[in-house]
Amino acid sequence: MAAPQPFLRFLPDEQATDRLGDDLAAALRPGDVVALHGDLGMGKTALARAILRAIAGDPQLEVPSPTFTLVQSYDLRIPVHHFDLYRLSDPEELEELGFGEATAGGVALVEWPERAPDALAGAIHLFLREHDGGREAEIQAPADAAARIARSLAIRGFLDAGGYGGARRTFLLGDASIRAYETVTPGKGERLILMDAPQRHDEPIVRDGLPYSRIARLAQSVTAFVGVANGLREAGFAAPRIYAQDLDAGLLLIEHLGETQFPAADGTPVKARYEAAAGLLAALHDRDWPQSFPVAEGVDHTPPPYDHAALAIETELLVDWYLPHVKGRAASKAELTEFRRLWSSLFDRLDHSEQSLVLRDFHSPNIIWREKKKGLDRLGLIDIQDAVFGPAAYDVAALALDSRITIPPSLEQAVVEAYCAARRKPDFNREAFAEAYAIAAAQRNTKLLGTFVRLARRDGKPGYLRHLPRIRTYLERVLAHPVLADLSAFYRAHRLFGGRHSVSVPIPEKAMVLSAGLGTRMRPLTETVPKPLVPVGGKPLVDWGLDALERAGVAEAVVNIHHLPELMLAHLAGRKRPHVTISDERERLLDSGGGIVKALPLLGAAPFLVLNADTLWIDRSTSNLVRLALAWDPARMDILLLLADPKTATGHTGKVDFTMDADGRLKRAHESADGFIYAGSGILRPQLFEVAPAEPHSLNRYFDRAIAAGRLFGLPLDGHWLTVGTPEAIAPAEAVLRRFGRAP
Repeated sequence: MAAPQPFLRFLPDEQATDRLGDDLAAALRPGDVVALHGDLGMGKTALARAILRAIAGDPQLEVPSPTFTLVQSYDLRIPVHHFDLYRLSDPEELEELGFGEATAGGVALVEWPERAPDALAGAIHLFLREHDGGREAEIQAPADAAARIARSLAIRGFLDAGGYGGARRTFLLGDASIRAYETVTPGKGERLILMDAPQRHDEPIVRDGLPYSRIARLAQSVTAFVGVANGLREAGFAAPRIYAQDLDAGLLLIEHLGETQFPAADGTPVKARYEAAAGLLAALHDRDWPQSFPVAEGVDHTPPPYDHAALAIETELLVDWYLPHVKGRAASKAELTEFRRLWSSLFDRLDHSEQSLVLRDFHSPNIIWREKKKGLDRLGLIDIQDAVFGPAAYDVAALALDSRITIPPSLEQAVVEAYCAARRKPDFNREAFAEAYAIAAAQRNTKLLGTFVRLARRDGKPGYLRHLPRIRTYLERVLAHPVLADLSAFYRAHRLFGGRHSVSVPIPEKAMVLSAGLGTRMRPLTETVPKPLVPVGGKPLVDWGLDALERAGVAEAVVNIHHLPELMLAHLAGRKRPHVTISDERERLLDSGGGIVKALPLLGAAPFLVLNADTLWIDRSTSNLVRLALAWDPARMDILLLLADPKTATGHTGKVDFTMDADGRLKRAHESADGFIYAGSGILRPQLFEVAPAEPHSLNRYFDRAIAAGRLFGLPLDGHWLTVGTPEAIAPAEAVLRRFGRAP
């Protein structure tokens, strides 16, 4: 495959450099390295400063030159590390500066990259040179990065063509879809919003030759947003004005409706605002809407029907994603058949309910509160592109049972009452509305349970799982309506809400801490102290692991002991959390596999964590043990191992252990130079050990069996991993801990 063509940009002045910094910042992702080439005075530091300020969203951010410190790090939306290699005496010093760690989880900006060319082979290379009284920037990038840079430069061209040349671009958000948004600040005038939403394509086929988005009637392009916005605004609702549009490119420049979010500043619901939003829905549903809305000359948008196929594929997210999440297995054919039968009859009833334009996601994240406006104009409407024609009650349910804010029953009732009181159509039927509201609310919250698990499992966004308890509570509330009696019985029979199987983050209750080894490689230290009690960074090795278990919420740690057991018992006796239970191997040392077999009666029948006492790590953000629990899928996995990237590891002197495919399945690395190190932790099914003897043997036996069955999976660690196997490994480990502020 031919290399992507380089990008050329002329930079006549400092403002042009700043704009290029904006454009590059919008394109960068964690793992990117930008190598800045150029002679002294060519503006490498100025461009790095522009990129940093753009990522920070702060044009005044102080960005000192790293000439003397060699590296400056910035904890921004994306962590950024600014390197200056001019004073580097040897390319091997680059790793001592933390370059591998920087590129694993953030962006590296590198001045004087010629000092370490081999380390920057896959980087984005940017060359600055004098040209025509200014400077020329030439950008060479690998294919993936080149595509992102091309998109960002196309956005700059779109702004220039719309009369907004020189405008500042600042990341606003990327939502749970294919869209991204930026704040655009012109030199004069009001700030605007850039919507970047390329047309959907290349989506996987899921049913009847169609992708999910088409069956669910989701917008395929920005044409839908423009049409719905124009239609709503024409009817007197506060949808964004469109200032510039490129329908083919999927780019819109739209009105900035304001900063004030719909909830109160502390995130709690404001009753008056929810009642005002209910009044808006009443006005929307009292209107007779045209079937199509204008988009451009000769182009209209017709919102699709919210039909049975769309409603059904949304509800089935529950059986596809949520049910396996809480039950540890896929739905059976009988369960799926009954689920579909129950919902089909409910969709038939919805067909006879009042139909109207349905905004579909009418809840707090998509409403802007405009305090100084009046009437309908107080409520700015965003994220409206997926509007459909369907049950009017759906939007009321989305508002009154807000998926992002806990709505108590009293406020839910107030919202419904405000809506009904504001309805003006003579044929509005309160009883029929109540039934449609119950069905629509059940459908929406069923869909959301599946959606949030899918976002966590498939898309790597575990934060969405925190909403699950709220959604289950809403479901239990609405399923009390008589029309949902059969559905309620099905959900309760399958324990789909409530009870111990429905925790939002399913952390194993127990962990096995492997601490019984002799520590022969740590001699002479281990002649008088068991290896788990050797101090590293100001505390014993075993406490690093126990503290990680405590932070993750693990209730009980089973710790095996053998060498100098009295010292271990004395130390562990003072541990409050997690509760420590001893597995005594004083009579015979059983190795890792045998130790687990002996401890099985203490570990119980549920999947458990395993932790080596001589490894530790520094979490970058979320606990890596929590990440393991979120990634655990018993339907596919017997073992899930935490893995370390050699580039972000300290103390490991051997080869890599495993290679991993795109689905996360592991195989032995054998002679491969690329791969991962087993990080000494994982989740295991106790059934693996049911017929195993309590004889000395290694866990590797079970790893190989899981590989043969296609059920050994891995999760790369997010942070820095350390192993302390010899006395000489202590000092480097403590240096890393100090660098991250984890040791005195």
